Formats: sequence, structure tokens, C-alpha cells
Amino acid sequence: MPAQLIEQKGNTIKVQFTFELTGQMLRDEVALQDVLNEAGQAAMGPMLKQFDTQGEPIRVNGVKHTVKAYAPPDL
Repeated sequence: MPAQLIEQKGNTIKVQFTFELTGQMLRDEVALQDVLNEAGQAAMGPMLKQFDTQGEPIRVNGVKHTVKAYAPPDL
């Protein structure tokens, strides 16, 4: 089962994952690393969204940066 964002309440998020122990240390370690990476990816969406400008221009050193539209990730 891939890691999933289960809940977000304010600034708190809950991510859930499951992986199977095989009894082989290296295989289990790799499986844990993979599912932890998936959990990190699931948590990144809300983390990045808190910094979303909603299309307002951002000025950096007098240079105006804008975006035309929100583009969802290609997954």
C-alpha cells in the first residue's frame, strides 16, 4: 500500500503507510526506505501549498515574477 496523506488539520498532517517485513534485512531496509520516501512525497504537497502565492506577483530585488496559471503535477 503506498503512503497516503490521511488528514490535514491546520498545520498538522497525518501520513499513513504500510510495508511488509520479509525476514531479509536488506530487502526490508530497502522497502522501508521506499515507503518513507513515498510518505515524504505525500507530505510535500501541503508543505509546498502553504507557500503558494495564488498567482500574486512576487518581487525579488526589484524584479517582478508572475505565473499565468496553476499547473498540477504530471503523475
